[in-house]
Amino acid sequence: MMRQVDSPQNESALSILTTKTYQPQVRPDTLPRYDLVDKLSSSVHRKLTVVCAPAGYGKTTAVASWLQQTGLTPAWVSLDSRDNDPMTLWSTILIALESVHPNLPRNAWDYLQLGLPASSDTLTSVLIHDAYQVQGRVFIVLDDYHLIHEPVIHATIENLIRRGPSTLHFIITSRSMVPFSLGKLRSQGQILELTARDLRFDKQAILEFYRKVMGIELSREELDLVEYHTEGWAAGMNLVALALQGTSNSTAFLRSLTGDHRFIADYLAEEVIHFQPHNIQSFWLRTSVLSRLCGPLCEAVTGDPNAGQILRELQQSSSFLIPLDDNGQWFRYHHLFAGALQEQLLRRFPNEVVGLHKMACSWFESMNLIPEAVDHAFRGRDFKKAATLMNDHAPKMIKAREISTLRGWLKEFPEGYLKQDPQTCITYGWVLALSGHLEPAEQFVGLVDEYVLQNAIPQGEWDKLWVESQVLRGYIACLRNDVKRAIDCFARSTERSPKYSRFFRYGAELNAGEPYVLRSRLGLRGYLTGVAELYPTLRGIWKNSGLGILGYGSVALAELHYEWNEFDQLAYFIPRGIELGKMFNIVGILVPMYFVYARHLRATNKQSDMWLVLADLKKILHDMNASSHWINVVGAFKTRLWIDEQNREKVDEWVASSPVTMEDECYAIKEFELITLARALLYQGRLIDAVTLLVRLERWAETEDRLGSLIEILILQSILYRQRGDLTEALAIMERAVSIALPHKYQRTFLDEGAPVVELLHSLLEQERDSQSTTELLTYVQMLLSVVNMEPSSSSLPTSPTHQSGALIEPLTKRENTTLQMLSKGHTNAEIAAILGISVGTVKGYTHHIFGKLGVRNRTEAVAKAKSMNLLKPTSSTFH
Repeated sequence: MMRQVDSPQNESALSILTTKTYQPQVRPDTLPRYDLVDKLSSSVHRKLTVVCAPAGYGKTTAVASWLQQTGLTPAWVSLDSRDNDPMTLWSTILIALESVHPNLPRNAWDYLQLGLPASSDTLTSVLIHDAYQVQGRVFIVLDDYHLIHEPVIHATIENLIRRGPSTLHFIITSRSMVPFSLGKLRSQGQILELTARDLRFDKQAILEFYRKVMGIELSREELDLVEYHTEGWAAGMNLVALALQGTSNSTAFLRSLTGDHRFIADYLAEEVIHFQPHNIQSFWLRTSVLSRLCGPLCEAVTGDPNAGQILRELQQSSSFLIPLDDNGQWFRYHHLFAGALQEQLLRRFPNEVVGLHKMACSWFESMNLIPEAVDHAFRGRDFKKAATLMNDHAPKMIKAREISTLRGWLKEFPEGYLKQDPQTCITYGWVLALSGHLEPAEQFVGLVDEYVLQNAIPQGEWDKLWVESQVLRGYIACLRNDVKRAIDCFARSTERSPKYSRFFRYGAELNAGEPYVLRSRLGLRGYLTGVAELYPTLRGIWKNSGLGILGYGSVALAELHYEWNEFDQLAYFIPRGIELGKMFNIVGILVPMYFVYARHLRATNKQSDMWLVLADLKKILHDMNASSHWINVVGAFKTRLWIDEQNREKVDEWVASSPVTMEDECYAIKEFELITLARALLYQGRLIDAVTLLVRLERWAETEDRLGSLIEILILQSILYRQRGDLTEALAIMERAVSIALPHKYQRTFLDEGAPVVELLHSLLEQERDSQSTTELLTYVQMLLSVVNMEPSSSSLPTSPTHQSGALIEPLTKRENTTLQMLSKGHTNAEIAAILGISVGTVKGYTHHIFGKLGVRNRTEAVAKAKSMNLLKPTSSTFH
């Protein structure tokens, strides 16, 4: 994630981050390779360029030279092992993209900030959506791709290459073949592949390199020897040139070389190092433990106050020191040279390696560069220091959704270490629980218990462990819908000081983007009876604690009382939730609470106030600089209201520009928008698309045990089958929805759908009476219908007597009947006006009269009512 720059330490954090996105600048004395430039230039209109060769063949230099000569500006990323964390990699790629495309949409950023799974399909869809919004060609360079071994990253990049726009180009350098299956693109000429054969210097190029770059005139025999031993290998040529500068007999030296590239590289590197002054040798060897170098860091690691000056001097003279920024502050060694230096260090000063890493760790910690500090602690085998750094920053990292980084660190500890470190067990437990791995999470909490039983520890430390272990156990119990155990654990956690978990105190956003809290894990996934027991109790346990979770509790209880039609309770919970959301500055509290507020106003026939509330929410999100995810969620919520108001133009506009598509994977974070898309497709009459998406959503909701979501999805399926004329299937699905909802007393989820569901409930009631069904189900359906009859008259839905009578208060005119038929086919007001040759205003007048005569509020209810009264002309019952 991009770090805030509000201190010198954080400026350093940003500085080291930007070194990864710095495009290497080609040295002025670099020999031009026009043949390579020509080959690479042919890749501009291809989707992928792969430059694959062993170390030292000049892969990076070739790509950088080509880009520099052609004037192309790429998003450059220099990869390292930490980039196997998808969060780290994609954050860095997005930083690089933003540096060259400042208007890049923020959807992918928001995806990462919300901690979504780094699955190939979902992340690909978001990235592709953003890529299509960028004007012009987009070049992404991934340098040293051989360091990436995470399969999900390979899958995401491969999908981006396959499905991305033709303007998106990947340029990958690697020591090994990229693990992509791109046979079709290769056959279509969409891939350019360069290998070591393309990168080798031929004899003429070798001669020019030594003459023009190194200032060495080779004899014919020496040229033949250099070509024979190096085979045009750029790094070998450099090393040979440097070694020649320290010998008096060049020909004899070249004749003495034997072995393969690796052997020659080691030998030559040793020769190059040997001919340097002692202080340069010492500097090279001791700073070889660093993946990036700057003056103050080198001074800290070597203990030499002149180390910064040495670095500046080497910058001018060494071709093995590569700049990583335009300011001359950060550098790295050529990978091949760094490897040789590290081997020399181990041979000559093996006892210093651990100490060098510890000094590097201390410097990075002092600059608040925690990931780098932790890495050096591990490389220095200082596991206690690594654990301390990790545990101290774990709550902050969890809030920032850097779960993968934590998981990677935790795997670095040697077997058996965690049994002796209870605080790290707590951290690991949180990481596992937040990743959905509940069994192993509880096992790590168990290790804490074992440690306490087997060791005498101070009371203060034991109290802290008690609080953390009980809160973690309570959270795991919540995820398992074990309300009684959750309450017991949370209550126990407050028995000792400091009472509140530091993970909760830090304000981890437990609702990572879901607009209906009752649907989330925090809301027990829709099991309302558990919510009714859990959250009132937690309010008592954590009263006056200042914990952000109380804000989520207010949302959960507000949603619960709304669902149970207990509107009088909302007078307290809505303002309280909004207050807490603003106090803690948590969008994940404010958006769900404003949605409850808007739904309540809609249900009480206060549409004007409802839109004013949503306008207030829009301003709040703007002032808070909320992520585009929440902006998209609000757009989806408005689309549901536009469907209710029959605003076809707005609905069509949302579907056309929606960041979600039918092909997107189902995730909790995207569920609301995907269900909204299904609603919109149903409204548009795209029944095949709607049912396909709804069936997929149903399977996902069942797999994830999301009860509230499943009920809504089934209701929409029932409406869909009713709309196609299959009443038998519609009632079967509605009966299933009612049966699932009954134990938890769902009401508004049914009633907010309006006339179609009311009609289905009436039909279901008649069917169940005829079949002498269970009294409990009949009573529940009767209760839902009785609530309809108690709605305010101005907004009431069709009641049972009206349904049974089938008579209009006043007959429709011929023109009103024609308009009704067109409404039923999904025509907009403008389309009806064009067909009938009248104004849009006249159509609106006819529509108003139709609604009044049918006793309905909108188009959906009008069509449903007209169908029930046989006022519509027969249509095909198949999907269209």
